[in-house]
Amino acid sequence: MFKKVISIIIAILLLQSAVFASSNTSTKNLTIVFDGSVVTFDLPAKLIDGEPMIPMREFFEVLGARVDWYGETRHIAAYRSNMYVKLQIGNSTAYRNGKSYALTHAPVILNSRTYLPAKFIAMSFDITYEFDSAQNKIILNTRERARFSYKNDIFFTAVDIDDYNMTISIPYGWKLLEDNTYGILDDYDDYKIAIKRYANIEKFTEEQYKNRYKQALIDTYGTKVVFSYDSTFAADDNTFSAFGYFLNDNKLQRFYDVYILEIDGEFYIFEGSYGVTTDETYIRDIYHTILDQMQLNAKTVESINEHYIEYPPFMIYGIHLDNEFTSNQEVTSKFQIKGSIKEHQSILKLYAVITKGDQRTSFNIPVNKTGEFDSFLYTPFGIGKHNIQLFAKTTDQTKDSLLLQFSAINLSSKVTRYLIPSLYAQSNTVEATSLTSFLTNQTTSSYLRAQAIYNYILTDVKLEAETLESLENIRTSNDVIIKHLATPLEANILLATLLRASDIPAKVYMGQIGTKTYYFVEAQINGIWTVLDPVTEKKATENPKLTEQVSGAPASPYTSFDQYFYINTTQYKNLMDGLQVLPY
Repeated sequence: MFKKVISIIIAILLLQSAVFASSNTSTKNLTIVFDGSVVTFDLPAKLIDGEPMIPMREFFEVLGARVDWYGETRHIAAYRSNMYVKLQIGNSTAYRNGKSYALTHAPVILNSRTYLPAKFIAMSFDITYEFDSAQNKIILNTRERARFSYKNDIFFTAVDIDDYNMTISIPYGWKLLEDNTYGILDDYDDYKIAIKRYANIEKFTEEQYKNRYKQALIDTYGTKVVFSYDSTFAADDNTFSAFGYFLNDNKLQRFYDVYILEIDGEFYIFEGSYGVTTDETYIRDIYHTILDQMQLNAKTVESINEHYIEYPPFMIYGIHLDNEFTSNQEVTSKFQIKGSIKEHQSILKLYAVITKGDQRTSFNIPVNKTGEFDSFLYTPFGIGKHNIQLFAKTTDQTKDSLLLQFSAINLSSKVTRYLIPSLYAQSNTVEATSLTSFLTNQTTSSYLRAQAIYNYILTDVKLEAETLESLENIRTSNDVIIKHLATPLEANILLATLLRASDIPAKVYMGQIGTKTYYFVEAQINGIWTVLDPVTEKKATENPKLTEQVSGAPASPYTSFDQYFYINTTQYKNLMDGLQVLPY
C-alpha cells in the first residue's frame, strides 16, 4: 500500500513538472524588439531552460491574432491571416494548419502566465526571428519579410489598402496616383494598377462577371474597345479570371489587363493599364507579382474558404484525429478520416459537408460505442479545391456544432458526385452493400442490376404517407433497409443508395405538377440517363383510379406512362415544374 501511494505521488509530481515551470527552472528576463521598437509586457519574455519564451496573450494582442484558451485540456489556439496554430501546455508537439511540428520546448505556465516558444510562434505567423543571446533580446520583424520583397530583379514594398482590408506589394518608387491606384506617370514611364471592390449581389461566377464587365466596356466605348486575350492567372493562393483589351483611339492608344477574383461574396478587380511605349512583358510580370503577393488580412474567422480552423467544440468534446489534415492538402477523389471522441456520449451524429462553388453534398461519419470513427470522405466535384466542414449533432445544442474546417485539392478530374455515399444515401454501409450484392448476384449488366434493385423497392418496401414531421426527420437508407418502411422521398433515396452501391450513378429529383410533389430517380444505365419511379408504379398498382385522366387536369406520370422503369428522361421531366436535384 505504501509503495502504491509513493508511486501516485511521483506520478503527480512528474505531471506538474511537465505543465508548470518549477522554482528550479532556469529563467532569465528577455527584451522583445518588435519591428524596431521595444515591447513592454506586464511580465517579460523569458529564457526558460535555454529556450526564448514569450508571454502568450500579451504577445498575440500585439500581433493582432485571435487567441482561445481551453482550460480543461490546456490547449491554446491562435489564428491570424489564414494561419491556425494549436499548442498544449506540457506538450512538445504543436500544430500549424493541421500539420504537426516538434517543439524544442513545450509551452509552460510560469507565475500564472502561459509562455510559448518564441521561434515557433514567429515562424508560424511569417515573422523573422533572431535571438541575441549577448544582449538577451528576441528580435522580431514583420516588415523585413512582409513589407519588402525582391522579385525578378525588382524591389517591392507593401502598401495597406485599409478600405478593403488588403495588403499589396508594388515596385519601389511607384506612387499613389489616385484612390487605390498606384503606378508611375512621367515623361518616360506610363503604367499603373487600380484596385476596386464590388459586392456580388447577383451571385455571379467570375466568368459571368467578366462577361458583364466586357459588355460594360462595349457599351461605354463602342467600336473603340478591342479585346486582345481571355484567360486565367494562377497566383499563389488564388486563380484570377483575366482578359486584355485596348482602346483604339486616333489620339491615344492604351492597353489594359483586367484580373477578377471573387472571395466571400465580393469581387476584387485589378485593372492594369499602360501606354504604347511600355514593354508589355515587363509590365505584365509586375502585375502578376502584385497578384501573387496580395493578401486579404483577417483575424476574425468568417468564411468557409478558410484553409484550416478548429472551432471550440472540437476541443470541448475532446476530438482527436489519427490522421493529419493540412491546409489545401492534395487528395485523389477520397481520403480517410479516423479518430476518436472523448465526450462521445454527447454526440448524436457526426457528419461532413463538402462544397465546391455552389455544389454541395454531405457524408455521414459513423461513430461506434466507444467513440471511435474510421470512414472516408469524398471530393466528388472534379478537379480543384473542395471545402470541408465537420459538424456534430449533439444532445445539448439545438443547432449542430461546427467542429472543424479545411480545404483539399482534388487531383482527379472525375466527377463522382452521384456514385458516392451521402448523409442519407449511405451506400457504403454493410447493410447497403450486402443487400445490393444479394439482389444483383445473378445479373450480368447494369440494366439487370438496376431492374433487380427497382423490383426490390417495388415489392419489399412498404410506403407510408409523407407528413411534415417525416420531411423534417428524414430516415437514412440504413433505417429503411432495416424497417422496410419508407415515405416516397425515403424510398427514392434508398433506390439511389442501392444503385450507387451497384456502381450505377443515381440522383434523386423532386418536381411539381400543380400542388402535388413527385420524387423520382435518374440513373445512368448503359451510359444513358433514364428515369426510375417505383413509387408512382406502386401507387398506380394499388389505386388504378390514379391512372384515369380527369378532364381539365394536367397530365401526370400516372396518366402518361404504363410502366416506370427505364423511362425517357426528357418526356418525364417535361411533365413537371420546379425540377431540382436533391442533395442526397
